[in-house]
Amino acid sequence: MNRIRLIPLLALLVAWPAAAHAEEPAPAPAPAPSDEEDDSAEGLPALPAPEPAKPVTPAARIPIAGYELAGQRIDPDDQLLALLASVAPIGEPFIETGPSDRIGKPLGTIPRLAEVLDGIGYRAAVTKRAAGGGVTLVVELALLCGSEPGQSYATAIVAALGPPLALAWLEAIDDPAERARVRPLGQAMCHSARRAAHAIVTRLPTLGGDALRSALVVLGHAGPGYEKTIADFVGGDDERTTREALRALARAGTEKAAALIVRRIEDGPAAVQPAAEEALWRLAAPTALAKTRDLLGRRDFVTRHPQSAARLLERAAQSGDDRFDPVLEQLSSLRFHFWSPALARVGAKARDLLQ
Repeated sequence: MNRIRLIPLLALLVAWPAAAHAEEPAPAPAPAPSDEEDDSAEGLPALPAPEPAKPVTPAARIPIAGYELAGQRIDPDDQLLALLASVAPIGEPFIETGPSDRIGKPLGTIPRLAEVLDGIGYRAAVTKRAAGGGVTLVVELALLCGSEPGQSYATAIVAALGPPLALAWLEAIDDPAERARVRPLGQAMCHSARRAAHAIVTRLPTLGGDALRSALVVLGHAGPGYEKTIADFVGGDDERTTREALRALARAGTEKAAALIVRRIEDGPAAVQPAAEEALWRLAAPTALAKTRDLLGRRDFVTRHPQSAARLLERAAQSGDDRFDPVLEQLSSLRFHFWSPALARVGAKARDLLQ
């Protein structure tokens, strides 16, 4: 069968098992009681009225108290919870919604969480529930690939047909008429990323924006050897591609990938730095913390990029890592740099964190 024609059939395969598990329609409401039933109920104690739902304080002014996971997922809960906390840390103010920042990243907490979960193959519905003085975020997950059995079948077929099928998939992604139908195959492609990566690299210069970003996602799962290729797409005119390339480096997780992310924090344009910092915190925690200590321990970096240093300092403080104390002591002296308010704020923050 022509591989291009097979792509929509595979997309149907991964979606079909999910349809089989669709929720059944709600039962019809019970009929109203008859007059006879009303008469027979006389003399019985009245049922207590249901308690009204506790209102949630306006979310923009209250912190995130924690996360709860629900729905369908194949990744370990601890990994998913760690990912969520890296995007919107516990204790951070919950932001209902808002505009995008200067690199196009959504500022609202729920859009940010939905975006990162979409990148690893989940559709997410996030709701909030009052919890003490904050809100607990309940994250209902559904696999973009429909269900685990469907994903497994598709992965086996993708692995068997190899790179030509991956290229046909990218061609379909470039077609607006096919894009929505074939995008769910992305997770299956990622499972075969190592085998298809070389062929994908050769096709990168010819891909449109959507297909290019999908290709970068796959390359991020391909392991070592593709870090420089991915990094070449950081800092171009397309901000969405820049963000996806940085995420792909974080997924690769190699020492070379971490060094390339750090380089973008050090030398990248101001518009790229926040996205690079986000990618840094998607690395394994020991790597992210070590790289952050190195950056904040360098006076030249802090003086050249005080805004970036302040953001990194804020995230590092949430780790509770005592190994940051010498760095904080060094930075606290900057609070006397009155001629540079940005540096003085970094120093004051470091001093507060030491106390």
